[in-house]
Amino acid sequence: MAIENFDEVKSYFETNKDNDEVKNFLGGYSSLDVFKEKVNTDPNFKSYMDSAKDSHFSKALDTWKTNNLEKLVDEKVNQLYPKADPKDLELKKLQQQIDKMQKDTLHKELTNQALKMATDKKIPTDLVSYLVGQDEDSTNANIEKFAEIFQAHDEVIRTEFAKGNSYTPPENKNSGNLSEDEKLREQIKKAMGTFKK
Repeated sequence: MAIENFDEVKSYFETNKDNDEVKNFLGGYSSLDVFKEKVNTDPNFKSYMDSAKDSHFSKALDTWKTNNLEKLVDEKVNQLYPKADPKDLELKKLQQQIDKMQKDTLHKELTNQALKMATDKKIPTDLVSYLVGQDEDSTNANIEKFAEIFQAHDEVIRTEFAKGNSYTPPENKNSGNLSEDEKLREQIKKAMGTFKK
């Protein structure tokens, strides 16, 4: 059957819209409502749609990564670790050199001052390098403390030496009346075995 006029088809559907055959026929072509119902009721259709969504999402994510991710990562890296201008790097390097020179100069001054103090306090100058501190106050405090310890130790050594090394001459009963010269002669004679009185 050839359709001569589309208006006739339209009017046929409008007049028979309550007919079940027409409803089923037209229902197959209705768009969104039928589609939604099919997704909710048919597990195979739902599975197919989920698969299609996943592949579409994966493709979209890959495209986004390709277009945007590297840029975002670079921005974050630059934010966390900003690239320094070559002038800033050179300035920082010069500042470090100046700081090192100042620190070295201060260390030399403190060493000279410590040597002078060590000489004045009569403590060994070989130990000065161990006594130099971060600043003048700490260096002075270190030297003062070491001088106290060194002097106390020196005093203990002297006391121990005096206790252990004192000489007590032996007593000689006959030597009480003799002069030094006579005592010497007596000791010589005694040693030679020719003691005469």
